[in-house]
Amino acid sequence: GPVTVTNSATLAINAGKNLTTGKITFAAGTTLEVAQSGTVTLGGNLELKAGSTLKFNFTKSNEAPVLDVNGKAVTFGDMPKVQVTLSGTRPSRGDYALLTNAAGLSEVTVEKANGCPNWVQSIYIENGDIYAKIAPAGFMVITQ
Repeated sequence: GPVTVTNSATLAINAGKNLTTGKITFAAGTTLEVAQSGTVTLGGNLELKAGSTLKFNFTKSNEAPVLDVNGKAVTFGDMPKVQVTLSGTRPSRGDYALLTNAAGLSEVTVEKANGCPNWVQSIYIENGDIYAKIAPAGFMVITQ
């Protein structure tokens, strides 16, 4: 059945898990964490309220932690923004899909969360999926 995460809680899921729940909702201030490199599959819908955070923990330098949503990923509210952060092992330079969704994201914008590592060059949406661009090793991204 449906699950709602509230009260600044974090739901951490290890790779290789398949969640078949109908819908998971994350309230403002809560976090959904893909806890290791590999794929977590969500069979239902994902509702990300403005102010919620997606966290992706890299445990391998050449494989991203990926959330594959088979339902529809949405947010609600004025100017909905979802914070995205990365942690763990610095991956190799390049672009990594973090959240894939066959239906494509709707009504959502993403931005790097405060505290995101300086090797994360940018977080962006392309073709309805969320990606991270990782800076080359030896370079740091300075934002002002």
